[in-house]
Amino acid sequence: MLENVTAVDFGNLYAEGSIVTLSQPGSVSVERQFTAVVLEDLDIGQPANDFAFQFVVDQVIPNEGQGTNLACGGSLTLGPPIGDTIGSFDIADDSEFTIVIGYNESGDATCAVGSDGEIRLTKQ
Repeated sequence: MLENVTAVDFGNLYAEGSIVTLSQPGSVSVERQFTAVVLEDLDIGQPANDFAFQFVVDQVIPNEGQGTNLACGGSLTLGPPIGDTIGSFDIADDSEFTIVIGYNESGDATCAVGSDGEIRLTKQ
């Protein structure tokens, strides 16, 4: 289940309480992804996107330049944190972990401030 810990300038990154399925998208054993609608609470009709990240030691690092199907003066992308806070997980207990996501990480979207949102994923 997905929980929003820290919102971004237009609200929650993903719908609160969403159930997402993690998958391994390729041959990188530490990489996972899920599919969800970015800023779904705005109800503007954009489709879902894959969001990919990697488990590195005890940190969760989003991949760079991930699309959102949203744009305003440029593409709104998600990626690694803009600030110093990094998502984390416990290798001995993977039932819950956090991901800190750089919102407008490319800086291309003129309508959005570059900031970090944080989500928590809990195994159901």
